[in-house]
Amino acid sequence: MKPDWSVSFTTENRPIFSHQILPAFFYKWVNPFDVNDASLDLLKKSIKKIGLINPILVIQNPKSTDEFILVSGFRRFNALIKLNKNEIKSAVIKENLSEFELFLIFLFENFSHKSFTPLEISEFLNYLSKNVSIKEIIFDFLPLFKIQPAREEFEKYLILSQLLETEKDAIRKNILDSKIARKFPRLEIEDRKTVLSLFEKIRPSVSYQDQILDLLEEIGARDKKKFDEVISSSEISDVINNPKVSPQQKSAKLKKFLEILRRPTFENKMKEFQKVIKSMKLDKDIQITPSEFFEASEYFVSAKFKDKSELEKIAKSLLNGADKFDFDI
Repeated sequence: MKPDWSVSFTTENRPIFSHQILPAFFYKWVNPFDVNDASLDLLKKSIKKIGLINPILVIQNPKSTDEFILVSGFRRFNALIKLNKNEIKSAVIKENLSEFELFLIFLFENFSHKSFTPLEISEFLNYLSKNVSIKEIIFDFLPLFKIQPAREEFEKYLILSQLLETEKDAIRKNILDSKIARKFPRLEIEDRKTVLSLFEKIRPSVSYQDQILDLLEEIGARDKKKFDEVISSSEISDVINNPKVSPQQKSAKLKKFLEILRRPTFENKMKEFQKVIKSMKLDKDIQITPSEFFEASEYFVSAKFKDKSELEKIAKSLLNGADKFDFDI
């Protein structure tokens, strides 16, 4: 079976020698690395000036006489495609190697010049765990990734391979930090989706991601609520969806609101306030709101009216209900 991190491309002529010039065909493939235009600029300039020094490494697909599997050279291949090259110099592996042996070639070829991301390491360790013992991974492979050879370190990285594809994609796009993502598998799927959607909207820093997630877990567990219920208030919605507020301000305000929500006194105050407002029997066009999180001893009145008679009606409604308003909430 072909590794899912490889790419196949077709040549019209079956290779005879170990080094071949192969026609380049554009294929959509699963790349183990996150290749973007910026990271390829230097490589593209080098290839443009002096050509491809090291050929990409391929092996013939055992199921096809004119198809090859790309083993190593994803960045070179991608750079050449972006340079609109019609031919790609390739080194063809002649030996009949197993999928795992091809994987090791690919891995060791990249150790010399590639700094692996935590997500990439997790995928590699997950693949290794299906082929060699955990002990061998810990003592033979973790040091190659510059990771301390310990079981807890292995499990810390392996857990990232259990994430949903949307979560992995969020890590690649710097929406979700890999350290915070390690907490996701212990959450319900619905809550994970809520957190991901929230982080995508407010783009919190790693520190805020950690604090917000901990607060959501604490409040959700205490009140037996899903995360989307915890953040369903209009106050939170106003903060999240306000285009004039910066990501850092949104994160700070959300954290502050959750910290207050974590305290039972705030929820009790809100229930008491709503009870008082209901008892006032105000006109439907009148709205009274407290200061943010009841931090100040002041309240705000908003009303809608079209003429003098409606204004008089609103004023009368407020005066009639004033005796029932508790200013010591």
